[in-house]
Amino acid sequence: MRARATAVAATVAALALGGPSGGAPVLDQPPDAPRAAPRTGERRAAQQDVSTTHGAGGVHVLRTVRAPRGWQVGVPFELRLEATAPAGARIAFPSLGDAWGALEVRAQRTEPAADGRPATLDASLVAWDAGAAELPAMGVQATLADGSVQAVDVPAVTVEVGTSLEGDTPLTELPADIRDAVEIGDAHWAWWVGAIALAAAALAGTWWLRGRVAEPEPEPELEPHERARRDLSRLELERLPERGEVEPFYVRLSDIVRAYVEGRFGIAAPDRTTQEFLREASRDPRLAGEHERELAGFLRAADMVKFAEARPDPESCARSLESMRSFVERTAPATEGAAA
Repeated sequence: MRARATAVAATVAALALGGPSGGAPVLDQPPDAPRAAPRTGERRAAQQDVSTTHGAGGVHVLRTVRAPRGWQVGVPFELRLEATAPAGARIAFPSLGDAWGALEVRAQRTEPAADGRPATLDASLVAWDAGAAELPAMGVQATLADGSVQAVDVPAVTVEVGTSLEGDTPLTELPADIRDAVEIGDAHWAWWVGAIALAAAALAGTWWLRGRVAEPEPEPELEPHERARRDLSRLELERLPERGEVEPFYVRLSDIVRAYVEGRFGIAAPDRTTQEFLREASRDPRLAGEHERELAGFLRAADMVKFAEARPDPESCARSLESMRSFVERTAPATEGAAA
């Protein structure tokens, strides 16, 4: 009994102090219990910072690769290039893109030389595979004051990336594929079950309400002349000619007129050339005489805009629209206005 009390007291002390080393507390383990041996493959890689210098023709590049948070899978490490060149030279660093070899590029920033400081490139890199990770070779170019170009080749370098985890690494900063399992207490499970049940009830209620709401009645089908009136008014409000969009204006206007003629007189106008349409329209006595001439004049003018690059001014466009609006009104059924 005395030994058990001693173990419990040691455990409480460890919890109060944040664990034997100030880190995560150790539960249900006497102070004199042996520590478990680390699992295979969880040792820190013995990798140091890498620094190399390369130069040619008075241009020098210092490359530094360092890992402030350790050389670990999924943990970003830093690449820095510092380029020095004669006065008046311009340094151009390569763009690493989103992926550089087998490495993910999280960020890249370059700064030009200024106030005696070298031009720099800083990049944040991530390796997702343990073992040797190669930083590919790259070239740095300097355009000298006399216009000549000097290139410095920075060869590839390899660093070793391990899979060990620091005891004080926050869980949220670890890659998803190497995080330990997180124990969720019964209270958390109850909360999630309640949330899911509430969402399911809300979804069921939504479907029930949708079933009770009457479907809106579809809008009645407009007669050809009614649809043409509506479309002509919409086209007028868009003011396409004033914005310089003359061709789209005439394309829309001719489509509206052809659709009206097809529906009103049973002529398949939209799929016919202007000449074919006029030949077919001439056989309908309701389109004879003035109506036929007015329609033919408009369609030929529209063809000049669509196919011969004619560009009438906005006033001419407005007159064409009013002419076709008058044509629709004068050829509409007698019950809607003037006789056909």
